[in-house]
Amino acid sequence: MDERIRYEYRLNTLGTTDYMRFLTRIGATVTLSPGIQFNARLSNENRRYFNPKRPHYADEVIFDRFNLNLKAGNFSLIAGRQDMIYGDGFVILEGTPGDGSRTIYFNALKGSLKPNQYEQFDVFVIQQPKQDGFMVINSQGTNLNTNKEKPVVNAFGGYLTAKSAESKQKVEMYYLNSRETDTKVETRLH
Repeated sequence: MDERIRYEYRLNTLGTTDYMRFLTRIGATVTLSPGIQFNARLSNENRRYFNPKRPHYADEVIFDRFNLNLKAGNFSLIAGRQDMIYGDGFVILEGTPGDGSRTIYFNALKGSLKPNQYEQFDVFVIQQPKQDGFMVINSQGTNLNTNKEKPVVNAFGGYLTAKSAESKQKVEMYYLNSRETDTKVETRLH
């Protein structure tokens, strides 16, 4: 379990805004058998506004982690909701943009091959739907993503990380193909 409390104060030409953010997460990993684990984590972030005054709602609980992890030797496969961070967050970080610090998960299938302590190769397929189907409690009907035009995102890619044993320098190479279906935008990064 972890709890984060953050106070934010903003003074600008539009006025003053101050509020507190409360992020609460509780999770567990269950080993089903050697090489098979199930991971789940529930999350809630709510805000208490002081200025301007707003009602305080703690009405949302979501699964921000819900996956099955299979391991065999130097290969692993994770299927389900998971955090994915590549390139120190500059290449891939946030699967749910627009919701602030609440979540960063991806709905993905990721395979990882780690032949030694210096190299790792990941391949992945991502599907981010327009609406979240893993809301446990959502009494106010709030969106996880504040962008009303949020497209469905389908992506696939690969990521290679290699470190030098002597100099500890790291080389990263990746291929990423992302398609956003509602906006007819296609992004290819190499």
